[in-house]
Amino acid sequence: MGKAHPPIPLVSSCALADHADEEQSKEAAITIESADIVDLLADTVRNGSCVPTGGEPPAHFEPLEADHWVCTNVEEAIVSQDLHLAKDGGALYRFLLTQSATPPTVLLRCRGSRDETDSTPSFSSTSTVDFDFVIDLTKHVPHTATQWTVGDAEPVLRGRKLRETGAPGHTRLAGHAAVKSYRAWRERRTQRGLPPWVREPVAAGTKEKEDNGAPPRLEATKPSMTLRQWTEDFVTARHSCKEFVYEKSIYGWDVQALCRAVTAVIRATGYTGHVNVRLETRRAKIIVRPVPRLSRILGHPLVTAVSLITFMFPLVWIVRRFAERSSVQWTVAGGAYAMKRWEPVEGEAVEGAEGVVVQTPSGPKRAVGMQEREWLKMWEASIQRLVSRSVADIMPLKTPPLAATIPDFISKFVHRSS
Repeated sequence: MGKAHPPIPLVSSCALADHADEEQSKEAAITIESADIVDLLADTVRNGSCVPTGGEPPAHFEPLEADHWVCTNVEEAIVSQDLHLAKDGGALYRFLLTQSATPPTVLLRCRGSRDETDSTPSFSSTSTVDFDFVIDLTKHVPHTATQWTVGDAEPVLRGRKLRETGAPGHTRLAGHAAVKSYRAWRERRTQRGLPPWVREPVAAGTKEKEDNGAPPRLEATKPSMTLRQWTEDFVTARHSCKEFVYEKSIYGWDVQALCRAVTAVIRATGYTGHVNVRLETRRAKIIVRPVPRLSRILGHPLVTAVSLITFMFPLVWIVRRFAERSSVQWTVAGGAYAMKRWEPVEGEAVEGAEGVVVQTPSGPKRAVGMQEREWLKMWEASIQRLVSRSVADIMPLKTPPLAATIPDFISKFVHRSS
């Protein structure tokens, strides 16, 4: 049975009860979205008013596959050097939409360590890892992405080596303070589970602050170009070294609150060492990087053979690497995946609605999708068991391990019998 909640502050949270017995369950505070955030997300889902137009696949859309590979670095970015994508904006657009049908890999990493000091005269300190395991959250990420582009006021790379702001044709270089503030806001936005098209709130003390002293409402960015237009801008740019970066991201879950809750669950086992819980994403970037003409010439087998014979290969290699790294970038678009979304609820159906319902100025909204609390309740016992057994495994866990092994069952039975 759903229960309507009144509008609550953004920083408010609900602390769940602690149990004193052996089967205690401790859930740390997890934030409930404020009414303005719920309204913003619901508007996006209902009519797309917060998302720039032109982000949906065109009529008769056909998936486009191009040569690409996955980098071996930590991020596992997807890279393509297909020349066709650099010459045809429509092909690049279709390729990005095709790739967006596959969500990024989302992992929750839990690591515990403690510092130990040797008894030697040097008193050197070493760090010992007590547990280190990874939980795969990818199955909770939908396969449908919302296509978005950056707002005109955001300092990003728009086809130059330096960050710019402004509408096309009227751009200007962004100052150091603006770039620093934007990077900090991106981090806060991700940690709070906000979508990437939400702009930074106006700083307190400015003329745009609300008259009643309340913090300004969150608003969507105001882009001038769609994803399709940006792909066309990329292919028509006369740069021999250029790359288009499309970023996949998730929203809807309060990442910061979830990490705090998991940390509290770990602490409930009595562990007193250093705890690090963080969310990691992989295969979240698609980089289209055509090979520069100079690099293609220097990479020809004949040129390579001649350079080896004349001992000029080191110089050729340096020139080739410089040509590949001196490219201009477009970091202007991406796909966002909602871990949970908010849908309008008819007034008469509020009492019968399932799940969490939040009352907003535009009406009640119901949460749809896996909730952070539901996930934590499902994994809490398993996390504590993994910590108690000092599990260190880099293979991601996709489902909770067996709830209770035979030794656990016997010890619990004996304890209750006594």
